[in-house]
Amino acid sequence: MVRNEIGGNQFSTKNIGGKKQRLEAPVKTIILAKDNQSFTKEEFKNVIVNWKKEIKNKNLVPFPNAEGLEPNNTEAQLKEGRYEDYELKSAVSGTKYRFDISNTTYESFLTYKNSQYTRIYEITNLDEVLCDIQPNGEIKGRKISSFIIGNRNQATDSDVPFVDVSIKYENNTHSILKTDGEPSDLEGIYDALFEKVAYSTNSIKFRLKNVFTEDYITQVLYSDFVIKDKNGAIVGSLGNIPVDNTGVYEITGTFSNGYSLELNGVVDLTELLIEPVNTLSIQIP
Repeated sequence: MVRNEIGGNQFSTKNIGGKKQRLEAPVKTIILAKDNQSFTKEEFKNVIVNWKKEIKNKNLVPFPNAEGLEPNNTEAQLKEGRYEDYELKSAVSGTKYRFDISNTTYESFLTYKNSQYTRIYEITNLDEVLCDIQPNGEIKGRKISSFIIGNRNQATDSDVPFVDVSIKYENNTHSILKTDGEPSDLEGIYDALFEKVAYSTNSIKFRLKNVFTEDYITQVLYSDFVIKDKNGAIVGSLGNIPVDNTGVYEITGTFSNGYSLELNGVVDLTELLIEPVNTLSIQIP
C-alpha cells in the first residue's frame, strides 16, 4: 500500500487522477533503521519522544545532511523482439548521496557496511518522510538492497572533503508521510570521553569531553554515573560536588585501586545524546 499525504486526500493507486500532481521535496537527510524497527501510526507522528527514543536505543541512526544527491538507477534490461520487446530484468531505483564529512565521521560511516541497518527513512526539505507501510499498518524505513560507501575525497583548493553513499532500494515504490515534528533536525549519538583530573581514597575528579566538538559536557546528572568496584559490583553511598566552571565533576566516597567510573549507557541530555567511549580505571597514588 502506497500513500501520499502531500496536498490532499488520497486517491486509489489504480487511478491516475488529474493533471496537477503532489510532488515531494528533495531529500535533506537520511536515517538508517534496523530491519525490525517499526512505528505504529501514532508513534510515527511524535518525533520528539518516539523517534528520539529509537535513536537512543540504537534502532535508528541519523546521518548528516546530504549536500548533494543524484539518481543511482539501473534501467530495465530489454530484449528487442520482432513484434514486441521483452523485459528480461526489472529496473532498480537508487540514489547517490554526497556527504561533506570529517575523517572521524567517515570512519563511523564504514561500520554500517553490511550491518543490521537494512532500512532507510529519507527526510525531505519539508520534513516529509519516505518510508514503507507494512500490510499490518506499521511504518518502516524503505528496504534497501545495497548500501555502498565510497572513498572519502580529500579537500582541494576548490572543494571540501566528501564521500558518496550509493543506495539501491528493494522496491521502486514507497510511501510519503508527514509527522507532527521535524525529523530532519534529529541528530545521532555523540561520543563522550572521560578525562582524569585527580584521584584519592575519598574523591574522584574528572571531566567529560564531547569527542566531536572538543567541548566539555557539564549537564550530566550524577545519577547517570556508575562506579564499580574491582569485582564489577556497583558502589553505592556516594556523594557529589556540582561540576565547576572548568567542567570538573567530583564524586566522593571510599575508593581503592581497581574501581572504575562509567556512564549508565546512552544518556539523554535533551539537547544531545551521549555515550562514553571509555571508562576511568581508578589508580590511587
